[in-house]
Amino acid sequence: MAGSGSIIQGGLPIFDGKMFDDWKIKMKAVFQFQDVAEIIETGLGELSSKATDEDKKNYRLHQKLDGKARFLLYQCVDSQIFNKISQAETANEAWEILIKTYGDDKHKTVKLQALKRKFEFLMMEDSETVAQYLNKIQELVNAMKCCGDKVSEQHVIHKVLRSLPPKFDHLVITIKETKNLATLEIEELQHSLEAHEFRMDDRRHSQEQALQVRTTYNTKAKSFKKEGKHHKKQEEKSEDESKAGKDQKRQGVEEKN
Repeated sequence: MAGSGSIIQGGLPIFDGKMFDDWKIKMKAVFQFQDVAEIIETGLGELSSKATDEDKKNYRLHQKLDGKARFLLYQCVDSQIFNKISQAETANEAWEILIKTYGDDKHKTVKLQALKRKFEFLMMEDSETVAQYLNKIQELVNAMKCCGDKVSEQHVIHKVLRSLPPKFDHLVITIKETKNLATLEIEELQHSLEAHEFRMDDRRHSQEQALQVRTTYNTKAKSFKKEGKHHKKQEEKSEDESKAGKDQKRQGVEEKN
């Protein structure tokens, strides 16, 4: 098990200018694990001219933690982002640059508006499975929550029900008539939708198999009928040839007589 003094090897989140809020959440967990969360948030501070030996000792410890925090930050951004924070003298200064550049309120407001439009206009495609569509919905919900929006589970459920393809119409009506949407949970809704999806897929598979059997039977029947006609023609041809041979033989006998 890694100690608090070790640096995490591999698997660090890398910020490339996108999904800052997600990256920020992950980085806070990394900072806490490495015991540098406080130095990131409060900064290094300055050493007083009247500092005692104990104060100087604590300051050196904070300097070490600040260096560790800056090292973590440098490891978790790409080269383009690194250029924005490389001149910062402390981890707190570098962190604040990133917050102001990518996580300020104005940026969040614009991003939230775009996410809400995408959420409202999102519709499930016929080629998507229920699980794929609900995952897409959940990703948008998480992104909106990161921007400060409060999205209730009921709002998500209503969104899902009104954005399903026509093949779910009958089930949607049944759910609205038999379920209390105010207390319905998204997991329960997903279970109902996936069960309906399974039944439709099973029915379609059975129909495809029946069609394949019918097509195979018709193909064989046509082939058999064709072979029968060919065999009949061959028999008729053989009969004609046999008859012609008899006629020739009879004619030869008559000529000799």
